[in-house]
Amino acid sequence: MSLGIGEIILILIIAFVVVGPEDLPKVARGLARALKQMRVLFAGVKEDLDIERDLKDIKHDLHEIKEDMDVDPDLSGEMKDIARIRREIMKK
Repeated sequence: MSLGIGEIILILIIAFVVVGPEDLPKVARGLARALKQMRVLFAGVKEDLDIERDLKDIKHDLHEIKEDMDVDPDLSGEMKDIARIRREIMKK
């Protein structure tokens, strides 16, 4: 959305007539402050959306890794034994 010089002049003339010359600087400062706050707000929302997208990608990748690393059920007993032995060794 870009405004040409003619459109900007028209907006300024309308603002000058509606608001008046004395209050125009106050209104302009308030509008500039509001626009700055909106930019900050939208930047925060965009950052949050980017983080959510990244987390979704990571979850998807982890799910694929988990599927690739499924352990053979016959080995699960041996893995439990190894974990038990490891815990006993760590205690000593």
